Order: sequence, then C-alpha cells, then structure tokens
Amino acid sequence: MLLADAKVRHQRIGHLGEADLGEQYSTIFKDTRDLARVTADMVDAALSGKEVTVNDTKTYNNGVRVVPSYLLKPVVVDKSNWEKVLIDGGYYKRSQFD
Repeated sequence: MLLADAKVRHQRIGHLGEADLGEQYSTIFKDTRDLARVTADMVDAALSGKEVTVNDTKTYNNGVRVVPSYLLKPVVVDKSNWEKVLIDGGYYKRSQFD
C-alpha cells in the first residue's frame, strides 16, 4: 500500500500531512496519547503539591525566565515506517485505511 493511498473514509489523515500525497518526504508525529498522559501527570503532580516531572530546563525562554518543560520525542514518519508507527503503534486501525 502506498502512502498516497492512505485514506480514512476518503479523507486524508491529518498526521500524514502532505506526505500522504507524495508531495513531501516525511512528516513529524507526536502521539497525542503520550501528550495527554504527560499533561495529566503534570497537572496531577502540581495539584497534589508534588514536584512536576520535566525533561528540559534550557529550551523555552519566555523573556522573563526559562520555562521548565516536558518535551516529547518527535518521530519522523515516511513511506518506510508509517504503518509501524501509526497502525502497529495502535494510533489507527488497519480498517481505517481500507
């Protein structure tokens, strides 16, 4: 199956961007399930008075101070790995591409 054939009910899958049309080499994917989990953990820790887990204390400077952050690892998705990342990873079901 070509990346250009990837459709969900005849609509393009947003995470594939232009890569699904063969118009670009790849796209970046960050699993929103991971984002939700990390966000919920951070909120829970803050509301419980616990230390909030961060993994970056250098990148984001808002002009007043460096804002501690938790950065998710981006995954480059292209024709060679989109099925492994998006289907095998459980983000989409195979039936959504048929």
